[in-house]
Amino acid sequence: MYLKDEIEKRIKKEYTVEALINELNISVEELYLNILELRKSNKYYYPNIQQNCEIILSKKKEQLDSDICLSIPDGDFAVLFISDPHVGSIYDAVDRFRAIEDFANTDKYNIKMIVNTGDLIDGPDDGTHSVARRLPELEDQLQEFIMQYIYFKGPNVCVLGSPKHDTSGVTVDGYNLYRSIKEFRPDLKVYGSATGAIKFRHQNIILCHDVSDKNVQSRITDDSFVFSGHSHIYYNHTFYGEHGPVIRIVNPSMSNLPLHNNTTPGFLKVIFRFNNYQMTNVLIDNYTFEGATSHILHNGQISYDIPYRQSEANAVSRKRKRK
Repeated sequence: MYLKDEIEKRIKKEYTVEALINELNISVEELYLNILELRKSNKYYYPNIQQNCEIILSKKKEQLDSDICLSIPDGDFAVLFISDPHVGSIYDAVDRFRAIEDFANTDKYNIKMIVNTGDLIDGPDDGTHSVARRLPELEDQLQEFIMQYIYFKGPNVCVLGSPKHDTSGVTVDGYNLYRSIKEFRPDLKVYGSATGAIKFRHQNIILCHDVSDKNVQSRITDDSFVFSGHSHIYYNHTFYGEHGPVIRIVNPSMSNLPLHNNTTPGFLKVIFRFNNYQMTNVLIDNYTFEGATSHILHNGQISYDIPYRQSEANAVSRKRKRK
């Protein structure tokens, strides 16, 4: 009871999450497990992302699917992008959540936010899947995700994936993936629709699972960067919207699901660089997992100057390999 009282006391004083865990000497996981305990007493607190990217817990619930609006004056802003963990598949490699958690919470990398671009679980078996399931039941997949997923002191963001996987859980067998995650993982910001965004004043970063979704297409014509998942292999390319070039970055998969030849599981560390509140450069570091393990290797870097110019000296681009 003492710890929950101390947490509540600091929430009322509008402590940030980072200040709260530092002062009480607890982990992020301990904090949010205590938030769940407080909910049992009908005391609901929600994480609210501030413009400087800090999180404050309050009774105010963020609006459904509201974009993340940030104001970064100068310097580097690092975001860790992951995708397609497919929890419940025999290829899911959930032990990598701990590797990502350790990486993201290490001061050396100065990560400010984590973004997962979908297919969080593998979904129900409807007879069309090509691989077996480690966890056949949807409820077990959801429970595994809730218990095992990454804890992080900053914004921890998820976009729901395809109907075959994530959004099928909204209706099948009475389970609602979105509501369950929000109830039992209050630290996660989950976009319930196909797309979300991080807005840096005049520069929007679109987040989605599949860039071909019509809801996504309606948002990206005025934006210069789109981060998506779905393809399970890291690559980048430029296409042209109504007002100029759009750079699309496809995040690699966390799972070992072999959808394409030479699929290499991994994640991206993306540094958005600002000067006078204006984004001037985007630097993308590609990290891969060694074999079937969670050992992390740095595997190339690419840089984009703003507006829309790739710095060839550092460019390492992996083109999509088709079946």
